[in-house]
Amino acid sequence: MRTFALLACLLAAVLLAGCSGSGSGSGSGSGGENAPAAAAGNESDIRFSQQMIPHHQQTLEIAGLAKERGTLPLVKTTAEEVSTTEAAEIQQMTGWLRSWGVDVPAPGAHGGHAMPGMLTLQDIAALENASGAEFDQKWLSTMAKHLREGVAMAKNVQLTGAHEETKALARKIVEGQEAKIAEITAAQPAP
Repeated sequence: MRTFALLACLLAAVLLAGCSGSGSGSGSGSGGENAPAAAAGNESDIRFSQQMIPHHQQTLEIAGLAKERGTLPLVKTTAEEVSTTEAAEIQQMTGWLRSWGVDVPAPGAHGGHAMPGMLTLQDIAALENASGAEFDQKWLSTMAKHLREGVAMAKNVQLTGAHEETKALARKIVEGQEAKIAEITAAQPAP
């Protein structure tokens, strides 16, 4: 009985979230009967955006270091590409969270970097203390590690999410970041 009551409450919350967000969503549907339900995200979709926003913000942080300190063209172009892509994705996910009436992580909300997929304070410090060729190599390996974590998060929401736009973004993240990881890996010297 308790499980049934919990499921009923969850269903009601999803339906209410879908109805309240139907006027401000970014969906491109024709406004048919299924539009409000399709606009709602489940717990997995919400968690994905709430965790991916700080993950992307951290990407922007380390990309900023590369723009200042990087010497290799690959470092500079990768930093520019991920900055542009991930800033746009932050805006997209922020819009979804707001339309669902859910808290949006504040910039710098990753705090102690303990959230899954985040670089540690030591990872960031190692980048900040490096320069020249050492910086480039550390940055490339750190970025590849960070992107791999983003891919894992995106693959998870593809399996557990309900919001089609979130799942489409996750597919785009997996494809784009796996390609970028392959490019970085191919450019790094063998150990």
